[in-house]
Amino acid sequence: MNRKNRRRGFTLVEVMVAIVIFAIVMIGGFVFFFYGRVHIVNANHQRMALELTKEKIELWKESGYTSIPDAQNEATISLGGIQFNRSTASVDIGGTYRELTVTTNWQERGNAYDVQLTTIIAED
Repeated sequence: MNRKNRRRGFTLVEVMVAIVIFAIVMIGGFVFFFYGRVHIVNANHQRMALELTKEKIELWKESGYTSIPDAQNEATISLGGIQFNRSTASVDIGGTYRELTVTTNWQERGNAYDVQLTTIIAED
């Protein structure tokens, strides 16, 4: 009878090994979801910066060649809890063409990010 009872159930070592394996799997899952969430938030902020950059380029294109300033133009925009700094620079590239560059940058979790778009606008 003693032998029969000993073979039923799990030993303490088997239970401890199962708990350790379960803990490793759970920690891996939590790390995966945590970093996945961080990347989703960062991608959302990058999308917002790209939209702000495209918006500025479209405004300058709509205004026309003569309204584009020679000097650099800067603005700070708060969107979604993030401070975006948008700067615009234009360069005369000959005759009736201007190269317009819009850069939007922001800081998040100690890292600096930026989005930059360049277009050429011709005189009407």
